[in-house]
Amino acid sequence: MYFESYRWFLTLKLLIVTVLLYIFAFLFLFKILLLLESHATEKKQLVNEIVSLKKGKDSYERQSSRREIHVKQVQNEAHRGLDALHDSEEKIQTLRNQASILL
Repeated sequence: MYFESYRWFLTLKLLIVTVLLYIFAFLFLFKILLLLESHATEKKQLVNEIVSLKKGKDSYERQSSRREIHVKQVQNEAHRGLDALHDSEEKIQTLRNQASILL
């Protein structure tokens, strides 16, 4: 009788250990799933941030390109204005020379 009760006690102990192992395994897997979910969420946030930064970079490059074009246009207008001013000064000087010859 002692042997049977001891055997029953060992069986119960083995059952309890097995149940505890299953519980720990479940908790471990649950923790892994939570970590994976957290990782996926963080990765999605980082991807969204990268996309946002790329859009900002593209917008900045477009604005920079427009400004460079505008600066070139203003420089060209300034050069044309200076050329016109030089031409006018030459004409004035020519007219002054012609007027001094006539006088």
